[in-house]
Order: sequence, then structure tokens, then C-alpha cells
Amino acid sequence: MAAQLLQQAGFSQNIYRLEGGIVSWKAAGGHIQFGNI
Repeated sequence: MAAQLLQQAGFSQNIYRLEGGIVSWKAAGGHIQFGNI
């Protein structure tokens, strides 16, 4: 159970960092094209 909570916390942190990176990239003039997910 504790290991699962740690894994979820790490996953959430990675998602947060990824979203922050995308926002920064777009602010710098980057363009994002999403394919079929």
C-alpha cells in the first residue's frame, strides 16, 4: 500500500513537471500538435 502511494505521488509529480514544461514551451513560442491518442 505504501509503495503504491509513493508511486502515485511520483507519477503526479512527473505529470506536474511535464505540464509545466509544456506551458513554458508554449510561452516561448512552441507549437504542439497532438496525434491520435
